[in-house]
Amino acid sequence: MRRFFLVGIIIVLAACGGDKAPPSEDGKKADDFTKLGQALAAAPAVAAWERVEARLAGIETRLLGIEKRLAEGVVALVADADSPSADSVGTSPTERGGKPPTVPPPQPTAKSLEPFSLTMDLPSEAVDIRLWHSYRGKEKDAFEALCEDFNSRFAPIHVVAQEVPFHALRDKITVTVPRGTGPDLFVFAHNVIGDWVEKGGILVPLGTYVKKYDSFEGLAERYLTATVRALTYQRSIYALPLAFKSHALFYNKSLITEVPGTLEQLRATARAATDLGGEADERIYGLVYEAGKLYNHAPWAHGFGAVIMDEQEVPHLDSPEMAASVAFVRTLVEDRTLPLDINDAMVTSMFNDGRAAMVVNGPWFLGEIDPDVDYGVALLPEVADGRRARPYMGSEGIFLSACAKHPDAAFQVIRFLTSDESAKTRFVEGRQVVANRWVYEDSALVAQADPALIVFREQGNHAEVMPSTAKMQPVWSTVDNALKRAIFGGDDAAETLKKAQEKAIHDIGMMGK
Repeated sequence: MRRFFLVGIIIVLAACGGDKAPPSEDGKKADDFTKLGQALAAAPAVAAWERVEARLAGIETRLLGIEKRLAEGVVALVADADSPSADSVGTSPTERGGKPPTVPPPQPTAKSLEPFSLTMDLPSEAVDIRLWHSYRGKEKDAFEALCEDFNSRFAPIHVVAQEVPFHALRDKITVTVPRGTGPDLFVFAHNVIGDWVEKGGILVPLGTYVKKYDSFEGLAERYLTATVRALTYQRSIYALPLAFKSHALFYNKSLITEVPGTLEQLRATARAATDLGGEADERIYGLVYEAGKLYNHAPWAHGFGAVIMDEQEVPHLDSPEMAASVAFVRTLVEDRTLPLDINDAMVTSMFNDGRAAMVVNGPWFLGEIDPDVDYGVALLPEVADGRRARPYMGSEGIFLSACAKHPDAAFQVIRFLTSDESAKTRFVEGRQVVANRWVYEDSALVAQADPALIVFREQGNHAEVMPSTAKMQPVWSTVDNALKRAIFGGDDAAETLKKAQEKAIHDIGMMGK
């Protein structure tokens, strides 16, 4: 019913389109956002209701006094859509509906790529663009090779790429950029955008540069829809997408004969692998991951139907569904198939040593696996009623720093590194789950790539886009602590989650005070 009410609003407002209200103070920003929304809606394989969303956003900029109500209406309309986009990667908590679509089969004809070209004149003097990233292994090699390729083709613009350890990158950006000593560009996931926007002096919206040197239509055609939307915040786009990343299931083929397809099968398979024997440092564990982290627990929480942060930016940490997901992980601890006090380094070590039969991890784990390990990657199992475990999905993009000295040249570097031409290198050589649409439609290119990337592409259809609101920041640590107590400490799950909910609401309420 709500859907038809909203469509009725569209029809009535469209009929009144001749009398335009004066633009609001945010009219320019709203116009950019509307153009992006319209471009995404017109992109290939986008559902009809997404086009309605773009139309509604366009009307929104022309009417004063009802902007908030229409914005809420867009969320409701998308949530009630009968079918998601065929290129769907990640959903919001209200979009899960039925089974998400599978990846369209690769097309037999490869796309003919035109060489990348700048959309500005080269500067007359040397321009250095400092770029920070945290890539390692083949992902780093491919990325930095592309930077060198740019340097050789587009001098005197020169990219200086620097690897910064992931655990230090966020803090370094937060501290150095406002002081003017940070990089011109940096690579990071979308989930911190809200926090950085609220802090101020870190990010620069890209709307002006997109209009000047690219187009919103071009973005919509080039990238998977969800990867672009994830990088928008408060009606501004802050980065162009390189890749999207989520968890999947890694398994050791010498220990696992059949990939589990359901939660019951996962538990049974983990038990069977654990029963293979070994004690102390030689013990084999059926399933290994850092269970006391919300990011790692999210697949089970979402699979059981929990909504960690809703569209109104309100957490729901004490729901029965969240408690059920915690109870499931506790059974793994009771079965002795899930180790205690584990960290990422130990996960890698155990998998490489043959002491972890299955691991929940992301595509970054591909570069950490010993070449001698015979492994596979599979979708996370179904939890109930055909609903698959749904990890968080992060859209990884290149951001323009507020201290960039040559922002126009820096944007050209962003365009190059996120281009279709560069995506081919990042996909095949860097083993990166790229955000560019055409890559997955080219059967010849897919045949050259690591098969694990196609699994991660499919897992993206069964994922939840991480919230990017600043209000999510206190939720992470609060839930981490609650999970440790409820899963490993033996505390009552319902009571522990209730306290976590109260603390999260309190901490969110104190933000900005």
